[in-house]
Amino acid sequence: MSNHSQMSSRRTVLKLLGSSAVATAGGSQLSAAAKGDFATVKTLRGSKNSPLNLSEIEELRSRLVQRDAPMRESGSPRVVLTDLAETVGDSRVLAYNLILDDSGAPREQFATRDGVADAPGVGTQQADRLHDKADEMLETARSQSGSSGEFSPREDQDDWSEWISYGYTDTVYEPVKGEYGNRPGLVEFKNQVRKDSDADRLGARVRVQMEPGRQICRQSDLSGFCFPSYVYQDGYKNKFAKISHNWDMSVNNTPTEELIAGVDPLGQVSNVAKTRSASIGLDIAKSGPAASVGYSSSVTLPGAQLIDATVSTSGATDHLFKINSPESPSSENNAVFEVGSAAKWDPDCGGGFNPHNILTVDTELEWGIDASLITWGNVVSDSKSFTYTTYC
Repeated sequence: MSNHSQMSSRRTVLKLLGSSAVATAGGSQLSAAAKGDFATVKTLRGSKNSPLNLSEIEELRSRLVQRDAPMRESGSPRVVLTDLAETVGDSRVLAYNLILDDSGAPREQFATRDGVADAPGVGTQQADRLHDKADEMLETARSQSGSSGEFSPREDQDDWSEWISYGYTDTVYEPVKGEYGNRPGLVEFKNQVRKDSDADRLGARVRVQMEPGRQICRQSDLSGFCFPSYVYQDGYKNKFAKISHNWDMSVNNTPTEELIAGVDPLGQVSNVAKTRSASIGLDIAKSGPAASVGYSSSVTLPGAQLIDATVSTSGATDHLFKINSPESPSSENNAVFEVGSAAKWDPDCGGGFNPHNILTVDTELEWGIDASLITWGNVVSDSKSFTYTTYC
């Protein structure tokens, strides 16, 4: 990691967006008209040889927590942040965006890669790609109004967009290298945590996009993703993922076996390439308040299954993303899937407005090559976790 003085010479932090345009690290201009509903946008950018210093991200976060003090004192904190050391792990952070909406709710965006150095001349092009991805995430956030699209809730159903935004993390990640020294792909996570207006339910959605190394190699000819010529294949293919939501945290007084209120999808979803109406149960009688929360979910997983493997009494949810074969469309091209869950929320913060974990999202990821039409070879595995903390 670079020291603070090195970082100060190469970072760009966006000031509070007002009526004037502000320069980004790449030199482009962002007008106030393009900022959407966001009150504040700040960005940090690193380079291949001088990634971001985590202390600078922590500095921004500390100011954010201090700003949220009045909301905490009123019993309605709006800031939920991931455990930074866990989110980053051994990776290098090449880009970071912090976005605050008008209510003060944060959305963090990271562009990271594993800590293994690249060969000379390889990493710079890939660092530029991660910068571009971070810029894309920022523009996507600006273009979103916070609604769940064309979704129309039923009478017994809440609209996800009406729940209070409690934590939002976008992460693009270049995983570990495989046997031949190339990276297996690129993964994008979009994690949302929200709270219902009665504050007795928390909900989480995790949307994952796996872009296989094969596709990146073919489209961009980036050497860091391409196999050596003697392998006779372009690059790695998507194989498998597991997403878990662990709601069993000490701050929550709800008994473990009663925590999980609902999950989405239930059962199994197969061969989907469209926007689907998703619904998470809230474990509430239909004669009372809303029995579920709904939203639109745009997914692309042809030739694959998204399987609910949750044991509800465990206090955690499990979903498995399985690709049928190395020749499946979801293996060779972008695969997009989303899982959601809701949990009962009965916090005991103990006073003092201290940090408390409320949720951990664990992910396991695999890529491989086709040893034959139906079997996998040279499998590469990686994992990523996000623990969300609130202050109360």
